[in-house]
Amino acid sequence: MIQKIDACLKERGYSFIKVSPEEVGVYYRFTEGRAQVVAGIFMHPGFVLETEKLQAIQKKLQELFLHPEGRIPGCEQNMAIYQVELLTLLVADDIGQARMLGGSCRNVWLINEQTGQLMIFENQPGDFYGLRDTLQEQISGGGRQRGYASQGYAQMDNYRRTEEKRGLTLWQRIKQYPSWCNAGIVLINIIVFLSLSALGDTESAAFMEQHGAVFLPDVFGQGEWWRLFTAIFLHFGLAHLANNMIVLFWTGDRLERLIGKWRYLIIYFGAGLCGNLLSLLVTQGKGTLTVSAGASGAIFGVFGALLWVIIANRGRVEELNIRGIVIMIALSLYYGFTSTGVDNWCHVGGLISGFFLSLLLYRRKD
Repeated sequence: MIQKIDACLKERGYSFIKVSPEEVGVYYRFTEGRAQVVAGIFMHPGFVLETEKLQAIQKKLQELFLHPEGRIPGCEQNMAIYQVELLTLLVADDIGQARMLGGSCRNVWLINEQTGQLMIFENQPGDFYGLRDTLQEQISGGGRQRGYASQGYAQMDNYRRTEEKRGLTLWQRIKQYPSWCNAGIVLINIIVFLSLSALGDTESAAFMEQHGAVFLPDVFGQGEWWRLFTAIFLHFGLAHLANNMIVLFWTGDRLERLIGKWRYLIIYFGAGLCGNLLSLLVTQGKGTLTVSAGASGAIFGVFGALLWVIIANRGRVEELNIRGIVIMIALSLYYGFTSTGVDNWCHVGGLISGFFLSLLLYRRKD
């Protein structure tokens, strides 16, 4: 039976890792910042498993794979994991004790070693990423058996969905999204733009200066330093907003998953402030008066931070590599310096500060 379960899980792309106690074998696979973990526990007569012990094992596995900032101990993959989804398979000859555990613990399926029957109680998940049918077919030798495994799957799924909705608050659901900080920043930028568009012309320099854009006399003359921050959320027209948000949604998502939420926020806003400040100082040196706004400085900070993260991971992390990020930065800078009306010094300031902030905050996990 153990060999059948092992073959089934490995065919579905799961890798194996051994943990203690020796009766426990753990299979895992990663996708989009999540770890899908299946723990197989062989309940032989000499192994006593009580509710508290099973819950302790499940908690230990959650902590093992929940690793937002780097490599998971004992695993070759190097990626950040923000959500762990765990299924426990109890394999037993004497199904009585296993039934008690299945009734009192969450995310538990039972397998009768003698009959090859998969048992799923109504308080348990009815499926686990399509594993149910494949596992049942494998352990039963190709036949579909009746009993708990074939009764009321629709009711089980409905029950599970209802319980999950009842058990999670809105804030918990938001936090399950692996890069909700970046998504929130994109949403705020869109809301700010729509609000200002309802009030006036966002392509007007005078209108944008009235609503928080960076303007040298206001900052140095009036002491309105807060403009260095508010300008990060302002955009001159729909095209300006769309270009920035598309790039931010892709690059910010990857940086947040790789570096963690707080570090991401520090880098994003730190680079945005530094970029606006450098732009202001260069403007003062040239003696020109321009109104500046946009998230570009912060986005270039994300570029710079990703550059260091990739360097720290020896030239590659997930699907990103050093060549790709350098080409993207070079093309973005080239486009800015060959176009008119672009605040290039804000881009340069954001890029440099993002790189050095990442250098200070990020360390590759061994």
